[in-house]
Amino acid sequence: MFAEILSKNDELSESTLIDAIEIGVTRALKRALKASFVVTYKERLEITMLGAWGETFGITPEQIGKKLRRNMLHEIEREIGIRQILAESEKLKTLRGMVVPGVVKKIRDDNVLVEMELEDQFARYILLGVCPYREQPVHERKVYRAGEVWKWYVMGVLPIQARNRTMIVVRLSRRSRELPAILLREKSGIERIACIKRIPGAVSHITTDRRIPKQCINDVGKELKETIDVRIIK
Repeated sequence: MFAEILSKNDELSESTLIDAIEIGVTRALKRALKASFVVTYKERLEITMLGAWGETFGITPEQIGKKLRRNMLHEIEREIGIRQILAESEKLKTLRGMVVPGVVKKIRDDNVLVEMELEDQFARYILLGVCPYREQPVHERKVYRAGEVWKWYVMGVLPIQARNRTMIVVRLSRRSRELPAILLREKSGIERIACIKRIPGAVSHITTDRRIPKQCINDVGKELKETIDVRIIK
């Protein structure tokens, strides 16, 4: 069983998988037998039960019943799932500071839940994003509707645990000072653009070292519903 687990999850390191096996087995045994255990896996599983007075008892895998084996496998799979999510969240941290498109799925407690489909050369991701109420510009609050596509600034990528499962959540913003500059860079192809001050829904003060096409400025201003004030600095 354990050799199959190691071969099936080769995207994780062997040490990470062994750690998941040891923790999963320990948790299942402790829950079933109400005792403390030391579990190690080195080519085979070694289980030691700790008695109340410090005595130790060895338990072989053959002594474990089918039901407890199933519980052990469930706990191991749960631990592996957590580690896979943590590995994915590390990989996706490169999204921080980027602007990505996302579809509004629903509004929950004034927070906007967003579905984002992203691709790299190795994989396709469908991620859940959340734009908290405080990260929504005042003039956009209550405006978002399910099915609409908006562009969102990524503040961070976090693994969270909810209802006994671990998942990746992308924290989003529409009021970030960086948003207007990134949108202008995307539309104009000019890299040296910075936003030095922004009042969302009113004005963004932009500096650059060259002229930005007027159409790009108008498009971003229309998208954000604010004035884009550009100053060229040589």
